[in-house]
Amino acid sequence: MDSFLLAKGVSLSEHNHLCHLENEIAILKGLDHENIVQCYGTEKDGEMLYIFLELVSQGTLEQAYKNCRFKESQVSHYTLQILQGLRYLHSCNAVHGDLKCANILVTELGRVKLADFGLSKSMEDHSQSLKLGLGSSYWMAPEVANPKRGGYGFPSDIWSLGCTVTEMSTRKHPQYING
Repeated sequence: MDSFLLAKGVSLSEHNHLCHLENEIAILKGLDHENIVQCYGTEKDGEMLYIFLELVSQGTLEQAYKNCRFKESQVSHYTLQILQGLRYLHSCNAVHGDLKCANILVTELGRVKLADFGLSKSMEDHSQSLKLGLGSSYWMAPEVANPKRGGYGFPSDIWSLGCTVTEMSTRKHPQYING
């Protein structure tokens, strides 16, 4: 292994959403793509769970655009990489569920990596959707905000990608107008 590791320690007794954590670990362990943060394993020590992740040292896309306005070519370059990561994720029958600039990491070479799979779900087939209504509201597809309309699935990740591209381009969270 040529990269550094990040050891993320989580107190099992204080973690409110243990099922999200277990789900995140299970999904990450099954993924291997250059645009998805790698999980190298876990270790339990008493009430602590340590998750060993690929260290991505340049922070998030959100931090990057706050420091410097992206050129159109940068937005295009990052969008292509996010799409490649999503295509792989979806081919593994998984949905991210919370795609946004704050959940996309940037390497020192400018490669982006999807991260924070806490709301990610494995899907049986491409027609199935999940009716959780969880996620970040600014990036949430209409069918996720109102689970009676179908819940989230592969199309809702694409909606969130569009919101993420808007966020990178404008340096603002997406806004909705009721009408």
